[in-house]
Amino acid sequence: LDNIPHDGLYSWDADLLRARAYGADDRDDEAHALLEEMSQRRPERSDALIMLGDMLRRDERFAEAEVAYSEAISRITTPGPDQWRLLYARGIAYERTDRWDLAEADFLKALELEPDQPFVLNYLGYGSVHWVRVALPIGISFFTFQKITYAVDVFRKVHRPLNLVTDYALYILMFPQLIAG
Repeated sequence: LDNIPHDGLYSWDADLLRARAYGADDRDDEAHALLEEMSQRRPERSDALIMLGDMLRRDERFAEAEVAYSEAISRITTPGPDQWRLLYARGIAYERTDRWDLAEADFLKALELEPDQPFVLNYLGYGSVHWVRVALPIGISFFTFQKITYAVDVFRKVHRPLNLVTDYALYILMFPQLIAG
């Protein structure tokens, strides 16, 4: 890559590969600096900003990733079907920074470009559920509660642990419970 002239025909692609190599080699600061310089050098292009956003998102620097993705989106004059990935990535950055309304808007735009896209549909299906507010995980059963209470009782030393698997199996099978439904 170092042998390719900076003003040569393949210099842009070489710089993208160089940035990717820096990132793979845990030289993130160098990769980010190169990608930012590239985005200023060629303001009509979005690929350096997309790569920068992807690297930042990988490092869970979602607010910074959103800025890079937003700048990349602003440079695209006519969105095509392939831009669903960019909207999806920015939507993830929005969601991870607690801006669900903006995330949802990007996911819906991504679906306009690529209908029935499973990654986007998955995020829309599960992303709108605020798991922190759910009192109990969906699908948990009395059977599971029974196992949890045994583990908690042993941990708190309310009961001593059962030494034999058969004793534990009898506890599980014989424990009276009322099934409501």
